[in-house]
Amino acid sequence: MKSATSQSQSLFVVLCGSLGQIVVQLALQVVLASKFGSGEEVAAYQAAFSLPTALAATIAGPLGIAFIPRYQKLRSDDPARAESLLPALTLIVVVCGVLVSGLLTLFAAPVMQSLVPGFTAEQVAQSTTLFRILVWNIPLMVLVGLFQTALNARFNFFMPAIAGVLGPTVTVICMWSGAAQLGIAALAWGVVAGSLSSVLLQGISLWGGTRFPARGDLVDHARGIALLAIPAALSMLLIRIDPVVDGYVLASPEPERFANWGWALRIMNMFVLVSSGVLSTVAFPRLSRGAATGIDALRKEVRNALRLFLWVSFPTFAVMSLFGKSLIHDLLERGEFLPTDTASVAYLMLLL
Repeated sequence: MKSATSQSQSLFVVLCGSLGQIVVQLALQVVLASKFGSGEEVAAYQAAFSLPTALAATIAGPLGIAFIPRYQKLRSDDPARAESLLPALTLIVVVCGVLVSGLLTLFAAPVMQSLVPGFTAEQVAQSTTLFRILVWNIPLMVLVGLFQTALNARFNFFMPAIAGVLGPTVTVICMWSGAAQLGIAALAWGVVAGSLSSVLLQGISLWGGTRFPARGDLVDHARGIALLAIPAALSMLLIRIDPVVDGYVLASPEPERFANWGWALRIMNMFVLVSSGVLSTVAFPRLSRGAATGIDALRKEVRNALRLFLWVSFPTFAVMSLFGKSLIHDLLERGEFLPTDTASVAYLMLLL
């Protein structure tokens, strides 16, 4: 009974945070649609955004999957060493992330030319400018996911929920205030600023009680996490590479086709966030703890996770299937976003 009550409370907090994040994300899409529609700037942003997001997700997801079981094992065996795991991974992410982002910034032009061969030279140049901004979001997104996982491992769901709303809110503010001067680059800078704010908020909540790792611990933590994370990262890469391939296939001198595909993906991802966010945040830590406890506890948590998935995902699917076009019309069809864009995005959402 106590476990069920605790899971209900966790679910309520996560759902409130996810719904708040969806509301803010919808506000961002409304502003973006009104100011830019499905024009060249949105297509350029979609092209520049895809690779950094794919790389960050490929790292952040498996890192979170590997963190929880290792942290719980260390906490049961050696609580002092367990508190050095997060600082060790943070240091590795920052150092490696800065190196990767720096290299991508240096070679941004040839990278973008290879990713969107159908773009004109002007479109490639615009995408390259945005890409040089968005690559710095890679380590920030990984840290957001890592810190969220660390908080969830401690069954702290409140702070990740707040951070999930704060980040997009900062992005909306940057976009709204800077679009007139910076154009679509205001959105790129806003995304980076939003991720940074989420990192700082969650990091402040986590840092009490942690300790800087010794050199031996740093190597040991890196090896242990890598053994768990690399197989998942390879699988994640196959999933997350889709938007990058989409850009290679769909990019053309006519930006509407690629831009509308991006609109459909962004709208769908906001609602998928409810299902995946609830499962990854609430269910996985409990599955890990159940596995450590015994087979009966694991079976119980698997049943709870499946019920939770069905309870959350079916209403989301029904809303998108039945009311997707009306939702797009009411929210986005204004300013530069035209009725033809509404019809195209609604059709693409049904395919997705």
